[in-house]
Amino acid sequence: MNIIASLAIAFLSGLVFTFLARSFARQFGIVNKPTGLVPQHTKPIAYLGGLGIYLGLLVACLIQHFLYTTPIPYWFLLLGFLYLTMGVMDDLMVMRPLTKFAFQVVLASLAVWAGVIFPFTGMMIVDYGLSAFWILVLVNAFNLTDVCDGLVGGLSVVVFLSISFFIGSASIIPLLVAGSILGFLVYNSPLASIFMGDAGSHLLGFWAAYFTLTSMTANGIILGFLPVAILTGVFLFELTFLIIVRYRKGLKWWLGSPDHFSLRLQANGFSKWQTDIIAWIMGIACGLPLFIIQIINGSTVMLGISILIIVLIFAFFWRYLLRIEKEAS
Repeated sequence: MNIIASLAIAFLSGLVFTFLARSFARQFGIVNKPTGLVPQHTKPIAYLGGLGIYLGLLVACLIQHFLYTTPIPYWFLLLGFLYLTMGVMDDLMVMRPLTKFAFQVVLASLAVWAGVIFPFTGMMIVDYGLSAFWILVLVNAFNLTDVCDGLVGGLSVVVFLSISFFIGSASIIPLLVAGSILGFLVYNSPLASIFMGDAGSHLLGFWAAYFTLTSMTANGIILGFLPVAILTGVFLFELTFLIIVRYRKGLKWWLGSPDHFSLRLQANGFSKWQTDIIAWIMGIACGLPLFIIQIINGSTVMLGISILIIVLIFAFFWRYLLRIEKEAS
């Protein structure tokens, strides 16, 4: 199987279907109207980028199946479609937070029932609960991070390419996901002409949870789950940062505000491209533990050191974000 050819197929498929999704959204008025939260967004931008990513992957999987007899990941695609559908509904009608969370819980429970689970403890009920919780965490983390052109798409490419290249047993599917997202990024990178919307962020958040829970189940929590989970470190940082900062301000963490790290950087003079590049570099750094475990067969001590380095990077970034807010005020 030619990896370059497979990536190219997914890229072209994502490119074509994102273009079609953008045209459809524009024709039927499915657009994101300016709210003032993001100053650079001064005109309506098409939604449904998530649909372009999904259809791009679906077609890429079918082509792979016929060319290379690659098995079609039915549950992966079906569960992804359900998250995509819920996200489209939210994009079109804006669900109430409690309603949205209820849908997320139902879909996370369905995913766990379908086998998207990591054996954290060996006790079925506990593992089901922890796995569902992890899915909820990542879905919401991806959703909250999506406030800057190209940001979530680029970070997702880093996550899925890392899983594909570092974990041979994870199959070709994460590579195809990355390729489809790259096609979407042609239209979503600054200045974007289409957004992925809640549909796309929910879809990618679930797919990230799927691979982090199922890629290395035989290696245990320390050498299995942890190095893969840390790949999503930038998303987890955003979620944690927003919850704590907004709590201290007396704000609800799920509501829009300028507290997102990407918006803080842009308010301090960074361009969208510079903001994306900073986040992408941090995302690449989050692949260090997985590289140590999978490529150079490092020890748990080396794994611990690499995790400590990542924690220190995020701690410095946290302090920097708080400092520039203080200076601005």
